[in-house]
Amino acid sequence: MTTYKLTLRTLSPVHIGTGDEWRLGFDFILRTNKQNGKEIELTYIFDTDAVLEAKETQLRPDSRGHYPLPGSLLTEKDLQNPALFRYVLRGQPPSEKADARMKPFIKDPHDRPYIPGSSLKGAFRTALAWTGWQDVKFSRLEIRDFEYLDQRKNIWRSKKSPADKFERML
Repeated sequence: MTTYKLTLRTLSPVHIGTGDEWRLGFDFILRTNKQNGKEIELTYIFDTDAVLEAKETQLRPDSRGHYPLPGSLLTEKDLQNPALFRYVLRGQPPSEKADARMKPFIKDPHDRPYIPGSSLKGAFRTALAWTGWQDVKFSRLEIRDFEYLDQRKNIWRSKKSPADKFERML
């Protein structure tokens, strides 16, 4: 099997989510720090287990039985402790809600974002199909090119259409 090494440069922002949702105070906190006289907005993504372990003595329910948010336990001194954070991002999410949320990007075990092979495969197939479609100059597919087979199962099957020829070429 031939192996190729590729360098990928995206032309637009890419976000491939994990399906999770991070919540302000539970998974991340927002701070504005001063560096060289400038205010810099930062988003601290914390290691929840490390924060809970470090702040174990402060984890006491209030009179209503509610525990404090992990982010509310952090002090300014804690922000200097890299062991409590997975990473720190420049900038902040645009939401001003008290319960702001972020959708994390898919990452490898070392917290480095990556684009999965299945997404690359889909991008390559789309590029090849688009190029092939333009080269063959197929006519536009119409509804009449398809025949409805089974109303109960809602299954569609292609008649002899330009797509059949194109599919054989791929």
